[in-house]
Amino acid sequence: MPGASGGSTKPPSARPACWLAPADPSSPSSRPHVREALGPWRTDRSEPDPHMISLLAVIRRQLPVGVLSNCTDALRADLQHHGITFDHVLPSAELGVDKPSPHAYRHAASQMGIPTHALAYYDDEPTFVHAARSVGMHAYLFAGADKFTTHLRGHGLPLPTRHGSNAPARIAQAPDG
Repeated sequence: MPGASGGSTKPPSARPACWLAPADPSSPSSRPHVREALGPWRTDRSEPDPHMISLLAVIRRQLPVGVLSNCTDALRADLQHHGITFDHVLPSAELGVDKPSPHAYRHAASQMGIPTHALAYYDDEPTFVHAARSVGMHAYLFAGADKFTTHLRGHGLPLPTRHGSNAPARIAQAPDG
Protein backbone atom coordinates (compact mmCIF):
# COMPACT_ATOMS: atom_id res chain seq x y z
CA MET A 1 0.00 0.00 0.00
CA PRO A 2 1.31 3.44 -0.78
CA GLY A 3 1.87 6.32 1.53
CA ALA A 4 3.01 4.35 4.55
CA SER A 5 6.63 5.17 4.01
CA GLY A 6 6.65 7.49 1.03
CA GLY A 7 5.71 10.76 2.70
CA SER A 8 2.22 10.87 1.23
CA THR A 9 0.17 14.00 1.65
CA LYS A 10 -3.05 11.99 1.89
CA PRO A 11 -4.94 12.44 5.17
CA PRO A 12 -4.69 9.51 7.59
CA SER A 13 -8.18 8.24 6.77
CA ALA A 14 -7.23 7.91 3.06
CA ARG A 15 -4.12 5.87 3.78
CA PRO A 16 -3.61 2.30 4.86
CA ALA A 17 -3.87 1.75 8.58
CA CYS A 18 -0.15 1.54 9.15
CA TRP A 19 2.98 3.58 9.57
CA LEU A 20 6.63 2.59 9.56
CA ALA A 21 8.37 3.28 12.82
CA PRO A 22 12.03 2.70 13.51
CA ALA A 23 12.96 -0.56 15.17
CA ASP A 24 15.92 1.05 16.91
CA PRO A 25 14.77 2.70 20.17
CA SER A 26 17.87 4.93 20.21
CA SER A 27 16.95 6.41 16.82
CA PRO A 28 16.01 10.11 16.83
CA SER A 29 12.68 9.04 15.37
CA SER A 30 11.98 7.04 18.54
CA ARG A 31 12.02 10.07 20.81
CA PRO A 32 8.80 10.72 22.76
CA HIS A 33 7.68 13.73 20.68
CA VAL A 34 7.99 11.69 17.48
CA ARG A 35 6.17 8.70 18.97
CA GLU A 36 3.44 11.09 20.14
CA ALA A 37 3.11 12.56 16.65
CA LEU A 38 2.85 9.07 15.14
CA GLY A 39 0.08 8.09 17.55
CA PRO A 40 -2.81 9.21 15.30
CA TRP A 41 -1.29 7.31 12.38
CA ARG A 42 -1.05 4.11 14.37
CA THR A 43 -4.56 4.36 15.78
CA ASP A 44 -6.27 5.29 12.50
CA ARG A 45 -7.50 1.94 11.22
CA SER A 46 -9.37 3.45 8.27
CA GLU A 47 -12.59 1.96 7.01
CA PRO A 48 -12.39 -1.17 4.88
CA ASP A 49 -14.28 -1.48 1.61
CA PRO A 50 -17.00 -4.11 2.23
CA HIS A 51 -16.96 -5.09 -1.45
CA MET A 52 -13.21 -5.77 -1.32
CA ILE A 53 -13.59 -7.84 1.85
CA SER A 54 -16.31 -9.94 0.18
CA LEU A 55 -14.20 -10.24 -2.96
CA LEU A 56 -11.22 -11.36 -0.88
CA ALA A 57 -13.28 -14.21 0.59
CA VAL A 58 -14.36 -15.36 -2.88
CA ILE A 59 -10.80 -15.23 -4.23
CA ARG A 60 -9.46 -17.13 -1.21
CA ARG A 61 -11.80 -20.03 -2.01
CA GLN A 62 -9.94 -20.37 -5.33
CA LEU A 63 -6.38 -19.19 -4.63
CA PRO A 64 -4.13 -18.41 -1.68
CA VAL A 65 -3.97 -14.67 -1.06
CA GLY A 66 -1.30 -12.73 0.79
CA VAL A 67 -0.80 -9.15 1.82
CA LEU A 68 2.66 -7.54 1.71
CA SER A 69 2.55 -4.20 3.48
CA ASN A 70 5.01 -1.60 4.73
CA CYS A 71 3.31 -1.60 8.11
CA THR A 72 4.38 -1.80 11.68
CA ASP A 73 3.63 -4.81 13.79
CA ALA A 74 0.05 -3.43 14.07
CA LEU A 75 -0.97 -4.94 10.70
CA ARG A 76 -2.14 -8.27 12.12
CA ALA A 77 -4.16 -6.54 14.86
CA ASP A 78 -5.69 -4.13 12.33
CA LEU A 79 -6.74 -6.98 10.06
CA GLN A 80 -8.23 -8.85 13.01
CA HIS A 81 -10.02 -5.68 14.15
CA HIS A 82 -11.76 -5.49 10.77
CA GLY A 83 -12.31 -9.24 10.43
CA ILE A 84 -10.11 -9.42 7.32
CA THR A 85 -8.40 -12.74 6.68
CA PHE A 86 -5.52 -13.47 4.31
CA ASP A 87 -3.74 -16.77 3.83
CA HIS A 88 -0.41 -14.99 4.28
CA VAL A 89 0.17 -11.77 6.22
CA LEU A 90 3.57 -10.30 5.42
CA PRO A 91 4.23 -6.99 7.16
CA SER A 92 7.60 -5.48 6.35
CA ALA A 93 8.13 -4.99 10.09
CA GLU A 94 8.34 -8.79 10.38
CA LEU A 95 10.14 -9.42 7.08
CA GLY A 96 12.88 -6.98 8.00
CA VAL A 97 12.76 -5.27 4.59
CA ASP A 98 10.42 -2.69 3.06
CA LYS A 99 8.89 -2.33 -0.37
CA PRO A 100 10.15 -1.38 -2.93
CA SER A 101 13.25 -3.45 -2.16
CA PRO A 102 13.33 -6.52 -4.43
CA HIS A 103 14.18 -8.51 -1.31
CA ALA A 104 10.72 -7.76 0.15
CA TYR A 105 8.95 -9.34 -2.83
CA ARG A 106 11.29 -12.33 -2.99
CA HIS A 107 10.98 -12.92 0.75
CA ALA A 108 7.18 -12.68 0.59
CA ALA A 109 7.06 -15.19 -2.29
CA SER A 110 9.34 -17.52 -0.35
CA GLN A 111 7.11 -17.25 2.74
CA MET A 112 4.10 -18.10 0.58
CA GLY A 113 5.93 -21.03 -1.00
CA ILE A 114 5.17 -19.72 -4.50
CA PRO A 115 7.78 -18.66 -7.09
CA THR A 116 7.70 -14.95 -7.96
CA HIS A 117 6.86 -15.70 -11.60
CA ALA A 118 3.68 -17.48 -10.45
CA LEU A 119 2.36 -14.59 -8.36
CA ALA A 120 0.04 -11.74 -9.29
CA TYR A 121 0.69 -8.55 -7.33
CA TYR A 122 -1.59 -5.51 -7.08
CA ASP A 123 -0.67 -2.19 -5.50
CA ASP A 124 -1.83 1.40 -5.87
CA GLU A 125 1.75 2.68 -5.68
CA PRO A 126 3.43 2.65 -9.14
CA THR A 127 6.91 2.35 -7.62
CA PHE A 128 5.91 -0.83 -5.81
CA VAL A 129 4.32 -2.27 -8.97
CA HIS A 130 7.53 -1.63 -10.90
CA ALA A 131 9.62 -3.23 -8.15
CA ALA A 132 7.42 -6.35 -8.10
CA ARG A 133 7.77 -6.65 -11.88
CA SER A 134 11.55 -6.40 -11.53
CA VAL A 135 11.57 -9.72 -9.62
CA GLY A 136 9.31 -11.45 -12.13
CA MET A 137 5.89 -11.00 -10.55
CA HIS A 138 2.85 -10.25 -12.68
CA ALA A 139 2.32 -6.82 -11.14
CA TYR A 140 -0.53 -4.43 -11.80
CA LEU A 141 -1.55 -0.99 -10.64
CA PHE A 142 -4.64 -1.21 -8.42
CA ALA A 143 -7.20 1.31 -9.69
CA GLY A 144 -10.29 0.37 -7.70
CA ALA A 145 -12.42 -2.65 -6.94
CA ASP A 146 -14.27 -2.72 -10.26
CA LYS A 147 -11.14 -2.65 -12.42
CA PHE A 148 -9.47 -5.18 -10.11
CA THR A 149 -12.44 -7.54 -10.44
CA THR A 150 -12.57 -7.14 -14.22
CA HIS A 151 -8.85 -7.83 -14.46
CA LEU A 152 -9.12 -11.01 -12.39
CA ARG A 153 -12.09 -12.18 -14.44
CA GLY A 154 -9.98 -11.62 -17.55
CA HIS A 155 -7.52 -14.11 -16.09
CA GLY A 156 -10.26 -16.70 -15.70
CA LEU A 157 -11.41 -16.26 -12.10
CA PRO A 158 -15.20 -16.51 -11.83
CA LEU A 159 -16.04 -13.57 -9.59
CA PRO A 160 -19.41 -12.09 -8.67
CA THR A 161 -20.41 -8.55 -9.54
CA ARG A 162 -21.38 -6.10 -6.84
CA HIS A 163 -24.92 -7.43 -7.26
CA GLY A 164 -23.87 -11.03 -6.65
CA SER A 165 -24.16 -12.56 -10.12
CA ASN A 166 -21.20 -14.08 -11.92
CA ALA A 167 -19.91 -12.32 -14.99
CA PRO A 168 -20.33 -13.99 -18.38
CA ALA A 169 -17.67 -16.54 -19.22
CA ARG A 170 -16.30 -14.45 -22.10
CA ILE A 171 -14.85 -11.22 -20.84
CA ALA A 172 -12.02 -9.55 -22.69
CA GLN A 173 -8.83 -9.42 -20.70
CA ALA A 174 -8.21 -6.01 -19.22
CA PRO A 175 -4.97 -4.33 -20.27
CA ASP A 176 -2.09 -4.67 -17.84
CA GLY A 177 -1.44 -1.87 -15.46
